[in-house]
Amino acid sequence: MNLFPGGGSGSSAIHFPRVGDADAYAVAIAGVLGGLVCSRVFHVIDAWSYYAAHPEQIVAVWNGGAAVTGGIVGGDRLETEITLGPGSRVCLSTPSATRVYRSPHGVAGLALGMAIGRIGDVINGEHHATACAGVPWCVRYTSPSTLGQRDFVHPAVAYELVADLLILLALLALLRRDPPPLVPMLAFVGLYGLVRLALSPFRLDPAWLGAITEAQAVSAAFVVIAAVGIPLLVRSRGPGGEAPRRMGGSVPQPHTPG
Repeated sequence: MNLFPGGGSGSSAIHFPRVGDADAYAVAIAGVLGGLVCSRVFHVIDAWSYYAAHPEQIVAVWNGGAAVTGGIVGGDRLETEITLGPGSRVCLSTPSATRVYRSPHGVAGLALGMAIGRIGDVINGEHHATACAGVPWCVRYTSPSTLGQRDFVHPAVAYELVADLLILLALLALLRRDPPPLVPMLAFVGLYGLVRLALSPFRLDPAWLGAITEAQAVSAAFVVIAAVGIPLLVRSRGPGGEAPRRMGGSVPQPHTPG
């Protein structure tokens, strides 16, 4: 549910004069496909004790089961990178040698898509949470057609929905400052990693590595990658906030054939 609006809004945020409509939507489709595949792979790994006994269910995506952290990894890998030249995943016409162009604006669509997806999680109650008492927003599910818990619990995915929207606002503010390439994506994964780690006490996720859940491990990796990568990318811009120029002249711009 979240992948399609997220991919569409992310592609609309790409600066079309530099990339072109057709190429932007090609990257959005790649992000959707990458997110679908990786979210399922991460879910299968997380619940391997079940799928090892029922291997035929691994491809039964119609029965549900996806990990949002896997969707981030897959969507990030295929949506924000356009490889130009022979042998590329998304091949754009260009007179230059193989190189990479990244659209930092697509990450806003990813944050929005995740927030939209959490609406469905709130409705069906599939993500179980810890017991809740003493606050007015505790929830329980009374309909037998939902997967929700019958006792009062924290609305953990609703917490994450609000956090996703706050991350979206932070990213939009960051993009207005013209950050270096990849910094918005690293900011997103770092912020989401912090949010997911902070909300872990409210989630009843299965243990994966000792007492650590898969989401906690991946989220911690997100935070470390962002903490290391963002300062390096900011410093690489050079004096005055300008990206260092390549030797041998200016970099040719991508060209989309008419």
